[in-house]
Amino acid sequence: MTPKEIERCAMNGDPLPDDLTNPEQMLFMALRYLYRTFRAGYIGKEEAGAEKAKIIKSFEMARFYQGIYQDTAKMRNRLARYLAEIEKGGCEKCRLALKIFDGRDVAR
Repeated sequence: MTPKEIERCAMNGDPLPDDLTNPEQMLFMALRYLYRTFRAGYIGKEEAGAEKAKIIKSFEMARFYQGIYQDTAKMRNRLARYLAEIEKGGCEKCRLALKIFDGRDVAR
């Protein structure tokens, strides 16, 4: 779903749509709460607009980071066989690079 479609569902009080990514779920829930808060009169139009802009910005960043995570996971899956070979018989520097890559060797 697009952010506009998610917003429309949240604004209409629809239930949480199926098959949303985690960032999309958070966007829906934040917008649903924002619309309920606005309708209840707890915040004004200007404040609601400012908060909506922050929510959308946060959603865009979360979606960006989710994409990076997914790309990294795919890369690691493609490299797994080669990394196992390095672990078994690579040179010392290759094994050190592998430990840095997979997080076993923290910055010295």
